[in-house]
Amino acid sequence: MKKYKRFRAVFLALVLALSLMPAMVFADNGEGDNYKYWPTINYDEDIAIFPGDVVEVDISDNWFIPELPSTAEIVWSIGPDTDDMVGCAVSPDLNDMTKAYVTAGNEGGFIEVVCTIIDGSTVLGRGSNFFFARDPFYKVVVDDFDPDLPEGESMTIHPALMVATKATGNTVFEPVAGATCKLSTSDKYGVKITHNSDGSITIKRLVYSQTGFDLHGYLPDDPENDVAHEDLWFTDGNVYPITDADITGIKNRTYTGDLVAQTPVVKWEDRTLKPDRDYKLSYKNSVNVGEATIAVKGTGKKYYGTEVLNFRINPKPTEMKSLTAVSKGFTANWTMQDEPMKKSRITGYQLQYCTGSTFKTDAVINTYKGYKTVSKKVTGLKAGKKYYVRVRTYMTVDGKRYYSAWSEAKYVTTK
Repeated sequence: MKKYKRFRAVFLALVLALSLMPAMVFADNGEGDNYKYWPTINYDEDIAIFPGDVVEVDISDNWFIPELPSTAEIVWSIGPDTDDMVGCAVSPDLNDMTKAYVTAGNEGGFIEVVCTIIDGSTVLGRGSNFFFARDPFYKVVVDDFDPDLPEGESMTIHPALMVATKATGNTVFEPVAGATCKLSTSDKYGVKITHNSDGSITIKRLVYSQTGFDLHGYLPDDPENDVAHEDLWFTDGNVYPITDADITGIKNRTYTGDLVAQTPVVKWEDRTLKPDRDYKLSYKNSVNVGEATIAVKGTGKKYYGTEVLNFRINPKPTEMKSLTAVSKGFTANWTMQDEPMKKSRITGYQLQYCTGSTFKTDAVINTYKGYKTVSKKVTGLKAGKKYYVRVRTYMTVDGKRYYSAWSEAKYVTTK
């Protein structure tokens, strides 16, 4: 899992460096030596920097920070490849040198921000990033893109989900009326593109490897020159063990008489996997009261292997009917739970009473066998004291007890 994350991070960095969007660029020290540290400058990619705007950047989540020598310094500067902008500046956060603030100049273009790590006269590392700082600034927004599309299958992106937008503020992007999005034949890799008459685009994945395409945005008055594009990539062709996925949402359930199913959430990193496409579910002993299992099995297209998880199916509950005060005690009456529950009826009941409504301290549990036992007197308590009382069912299966949920509590004051 860790190897995959590291590979994925390196690969995405290379993809970004080759794209026309703001890209990460690593500087060379001019002597052919490799730097020990390669700082990555992070920023919100959904921010367009307008002249005079100030944007925060940081390298705080980089892996190398804890390893820096105590004498090392982080120096921020504007790089030489800044696009002829006047008045650009970068200033460090005096309380945290891993952060800085970039100020755009008064002309549109690019700002190159450079982070240099030095120790005395030795340069340990250098990295840079380019930021858009132009008006207007356009971007293509694509919703509902499925990066896990299986080989041989197709998906359709509708016109409403392909929007050429214009920045009207740092984080505000508004659709451009009449703008269109399309793919050029030179910008597709391992996919078949079909432009439909309704303006939608159908993409068929031909190979199960790292494939993708560029979606370009065009303004209505200049349909030949794209003003922005978005790189869309399908996940790589590797397959991964479902046993390394995060599986949540498996809970103990109550007997229903039918198959007791679960609705797990299966995630691989930040991606939520889809049932039937990425995995299938199967059950064992998932009807009767007792220990049940659910198997999450990868379909083999992207995820393989099986993860088996256990959960309990508990008997149906009962409810408290009445409490009657007696001398230094009470009599409790509850509803008989006589449903057969396939194999057998419940084994009996448990009655719990306590002076506190939360049942957290001094709570006492009495156990009574037999599903027909629906009334019991409890004595030996303090006179004139309020007691909270609740009841639940239990069933013994293969030597193990399974309990229902507690009933709603009632209270009584003893005589």
